[in-house]
Formats: sequence, C-alpha cells, structure tokens
Amino acid sequence: MARSRILVCLLPATPETTGILSAPLLVKLPRGAGLINAGRGAHQNLADIIAALDEGHLTGGA
Repeated sequence: MARSRILVCLLPATPETTGILSAPLLVKLPRGAGLINAGRGAHQNLADIIAALDEGHLTGGA
C-alpha cells in the first residue's frame, strides 16, 4: 500500500468488504494518492474519504 499511487477497488460486496475504504486503510497510502472505487458504495466510509481529501492525503477519487 505504501508504494501505491492509485488504489483501485474492484471487490465484491460482502460483509467482509463493507467499509473497507476507511481511515485505517487510507492512511497506508502515500500522501497524494488517488482512489478509484469501481466496486460498490458499501465499501466506502464517505466521511473518512472526505477527511482524507480535505487533509490532502488523497488528491482525488472516483
């Protein structure tokens, strides 16, 4: 994760993947990384993603 410039999530929606895109995972990315979630909305913790964008930890997301 520490060397990933862009994280692409293609996971299926399962109980294990619900909320996986949250602060504990996002902080493992390098500052300025991007996030693409082509999977389900249930993967996202939107508040954590917005906070990472506001702090400049993520530079963009789709």
